[in-house]
Amino acid sequence: MVKNYEYINILISNELLKGYPDYTIRPNNFLTRSEFVTVINRIIKRNHKYEIPKEYDFVDIDKSYWAYAEILRDNSAYEYRRGKYYVNNDLRIDRNQLDEYMQ
Repeated sequence: MVKNYEYINILISNELLKGYPDYTIRPNNFLTRSEFVTVINRIIKRNHKYEIPKEYDFVDIDKSYWAYAEILRDNSAYEYRRGKYYVNNDLRIDRNQLDEYMQ
């Protein structure tokens, strides 16, 4: 039988999960928006090759916040050019388009 710590070790060894600065993993805590976005970005490999859009600013997130870049990467649409992903929010679809696509 696989124990929870074995799953956590798999996530850590694949660099999908890093834990807290005090070297703990808190599996009973609720997952925050920042933690969720960071893990999803790692899973889909949305990394340093993705430009961080400088023209966007969040009023509720300080630029010094540890997940600021991850949240910005998550909230942008990209196109691939010359080995890097560049922000192109014209490619972003709206909720109605998403609903149509999902039907």
